[in-house]
Amino acid sequence: MDNNNRGAIFKNKFKEPGDKSPDYKGTCIVEGINKEIGCWVNEDKNGQKYFSVVFSDPFAKKDQPKPSPEAWPENNEQLPF
Repeated sequence: MDNNNRGAIFKNKFKEPGDKSPDYKGTCIVEGINKEIGCWVNEDKNGQKYFSVVFSDPFAKKDQPKPSPEAWPENNEQLPF
């Protein structure tokens, strides 16, 4: 099955009361690009609940560059464990 334009969200078990982090978090693939999903449960002025959703690029620490595929070991014998 092709997972393009599909994703999943899960309840954010680390959210604290009053915290502005998403109520739900997840990942998806949109047009072949990995994205993270943040989802908040809100309520409009009439009391109707709705979801507010944000799609963003996956988080990567700025001070730690991703290793290039050339830096990966050629086989499992070179792994340190």
